[in-house]
Parts: sequence; structure tokens; C-alpha cells
Amino acid sequence: MVTLSTLLSHNSLSSPELSTKRHGCPLHQPMLPPLSTELNRCERAFVGNTIGQANGVYDKPLDLRFCDYTNEKSNLKGKSLTAALMLDAKFDGADMSEAVMSKAYAVGASFKDTDI
Repeated sequence: MVTLSTLLSHNSLSSPELSTKRHGCPLHQPMLPPLSTELNRCERAFVGNTIGQANGVYDKPLDLRFCDYTNEKSNLKGKSLTAALMLDAKFDGADMSEAVMSKAYAVGASFKDTDI
């Protein structure tokens, strides 16, 4: 089983598990920073990237990995999620109208019935 810590360790780069497929595509994981330990890391999406630049510059990573925003109808509307780490997050049924997600990394994220 491949875990996030396995993928991020430097010793796993030659692992044969990296050539397995996910969602029908070869798995090529970039080196990501460790998962944030902030207690409110998922709620940071409701504020967004406060610098507000579409080029991905940020004061600290917007780490939304594995967060669940299912049916969130008001707090994601019009937010800047530029350069957000959204790996395996759930946005099913959320209203993300006018949200900006340029340079976001959303591999495995779910956007079923999401208003984008």
C-alpha cells in the first residue's frame, strides 16, 4: 500500500509502486510538503489565498488535502484557492462559483455536482 509518507520519502523514488496506475493514469507524484498540522487547515479554504495573486505566490501553503467540503454552499464562493494543495479533497455539491483555482494541485479531488 502506498501512503502519502511513502510517496514523500526520498527513498521511495525508485519504488516500483510509483509506476502503478491511479484513475487510469500513471502515478507521478511531485514532492509535496508534509501535511499541515494546523488544527484549522481545512477552514483556511473559507479565507483563501490572502495575497490574492494568480501566479501561485503565497505566505504559507493552502493545504486542503483530504478535507471534506461536501455540500458547502456559501463559504467557497468567490475564494482564491490559487496554488492550493487539494489532493483527495471532496467538493461534491459545493458552490465554488467565481472561485479561482489556478495552479492548484487537485489530483484525486472530487467535484461531483459542484458549481464551478
